Amino acid sequence: MKKFALFILFVSFFLYSCGKKESQENPAFPGLTYEMNMQETTKRL
Repeated sequence: MKKFALFILFVSFFLYSCGKKESQENPAFPGLTYEMNMQETTKRL
């Protein structure tokens, strides 16, 4: 029973990690991402 519970946990973690990733782009400012530093941001704007 313990092995079955670990198997279910593993499968659920695998399916969760393969889900759709959210975009890192800022919707208010197109072309900007959250990982940009200050110099990159000012160049893009």
